[in-house]
Amino acid sequence: MRITEVKIKDFKRFSDLSIEGIPSTAKLVLLIGSNGSGKSSVFDAFDYVSKPYKDAKIEKDSYYYKTANSSPIINFGFSTDKISNKKVNKSDYIKFIGRSSMRIVPKIAMSGLDFEKDILYKDKDAPKSLIDFDARFNFDATKYIRDVNKALREPIFRGEQADTIKIFQDFIEPLNKALKNILGDDEKTVIQISQFEDADIDSPPNLIFKKGESEIGYDLLSQGEKQVVITL
Repeated sequence: MRITEVKIKDFKRFSDLSIEGIPSTAKLVLLIGSNGSGKSSVFDAFDYVSKPYKDAKIEKDSYYYKTANSSPIINFGFSTDKISNKKVNKSDYIKFIGRSSMRIVPKIAMSGLDFEKDILYKDKDAPKSLIDFDARFNFDATKYIRDVNKALREPIFRGEQADTIKIFQDFIEPLNKALKNILGDDEKTVIQISQFEDADIDSPPNLIFKKGESEIGYDLLSQGEKQVVITL
């Protein structure tokens, strides 16, 4: 389902905004404007419309209101449907999934949240809005390590040998191939995941990358390299 139009009234800085004529065949839509022109507010509108799906209370959320006495009106046109914040049934609202650009996690950290209950099913590690800092990479890295460990461990308890070639093809090769596609294939500059460290009582998990002749932890990657790893 592709976005074809956006109409926003009385929402944050917008009195009346219309973005129309987005081709339904477009694979990439860029929102470009000067600082303070309202680019983040457009993404806040997606977040606002999706809040009822998340059981959030928006009727008292004055953060989104342009004026205290006017409720926002937001309509999104899609290639197959139209969605508005005026719909009353929770099932009718859009489930919008986005990630903030503010997501450079400097180093992988642990959290007190329960991985199964809070992360997989309730998304409690998600930021409150798309302009808040997004630290979900901590759990992305944890899940990646957990999935590799699970793939290695399960056959052992069945008295079987782990298929390490398949595990490499499923978990390691796609990531390293994507890193080369983005950063180039010069072994002196490209990073390739080479191993990981499990969490212990004193330390969080860590991803280890090979760069040239060196192996470096995630925390020592450059900001640009971290952004690429997080995005992937």
